[in-house]
Amino acid sequence: LDVFVAADSGPMHLPAAAGTPTIDLFSETLPELYAPLGNDCITIGPQDLEPSSVAARVAAHLTQIRSPRGDAGPR
Repeated sequence: LDVFVAADSGPMHLPAAAGTPTIDLFSETLPELYAPLGNDCITIGPQDLEPSSVAARVAAHLTQIRSPRGDAGPR
């Protein structure tokens, strides 16, 4: 995968553990305790769930994880 986007759930930890960039959406549980770890993982918590805020953070993260060549292709 190029990126994995998931709500707070067990499966979100699998791509993070495999090194896949992961975007995690939390609404009820504490991201400080349950968010996956990894350099390319970001967590969007309850305070950031406004659709425009989520879209901006996801777009910024996808831009950041682009390949070193500067294209939008797989890394």
